[in-house]
Formats: sequence, structure tokens, C-alpha cells
Amino acid sequence: MSIARFGFLGLLVTAISMMPSFHVCLLPSASLPPLSFDKDGLWEETLQQAKDTGIDYLPLVRSARKGDAKSLNQLFAMRVDAAGALGHGIVLLHVLQARGDHAFAEAILRRPRGERHLLRELLKCGLDYGAGLDQKNLPDLFPESFRATQDPS
Repeated sequence: MSIARFGFLGLLVTAISMMPSFHVCLLPSASLPPLSFDKDGLWEETLQQAKDTGIDYLPLVRSARKGDAKSLNQLFAMRVDAAGALGHGIVLLHVLQARGDHAFAEAILRRPRGERHLLRELLKCGLDYGAGLDQKNLPDLFPESFRATQDPS
């Protein structure tokens, strides 16, 4: 499936509503490579787990990307197992890129402490398995969101 290019802005999502196989590319500000939602069936596993818990995942992701706080909170609160976590982590990275580090971090800070830790682990999964980057890059790529997931000292 093709992905539209928009000059300096880089690659944007062109097929968020298409299923099950499409690629999401993040804007170049974080220097992330394209993310694949169909890698090893992770995307399908995430969708199935969302469906099993009554979540209409794709509309939720679209709304969260556009800035809807309620949708973002629902994504933050979604519970997934290991396979679902990999795909969900990729989606959270995509939403983080769309919303921006500052806005995403502010939303994280409104979540309970234990959930913030879980969000950090999900973002790390997205980096490792979706972007092919070492999870140690999270603080450099998204410093505000990374700090928001840390326990206060």
C-alpha cells in the first residue's frame, strides 16, 4: 500500500482506516523509521484484544490522533497481553508523534502512577518491535513523555 509524502513534513498516515495491512510513518522530527502495523500479526492481535473488551480501536485511534482527550485516555487505559502490547505500543508511538511530545506528556501526567509505568513499557515495546530502535532511545526521542512516565523522586 502506498504512503503519501508531504515534502518537508515527511510521511503522514494515509491509511489509518484500512485494514489489516498498512504502514504508518512518523514525522521526521523524532527520526523514527516507518512503523508496520502488520508485522508478525501484531496489529491483528491488538485489534482482536480491543474487540474482545468492547473497544472499537480504529475510531478510537483516529480520535486520539486528532486531540480528543477522552479517546487518548481510553487508549492509555486499554489492557492488553504480550502480543497485543507490541501492537498497542506501536499505535501509542504513532499517537504520540501525531499529538506531539508536550501534549502527550501532559496527558500521561493525568494518569495514575502505575499506569504511567505501563505506558512507558508500551512505548518501549513500540520502539523495539515496531520501529526497530533500542528502547533506550525513548528519552532522546520523546523527552517530555519519558519524564512523565517516571516515578516522582
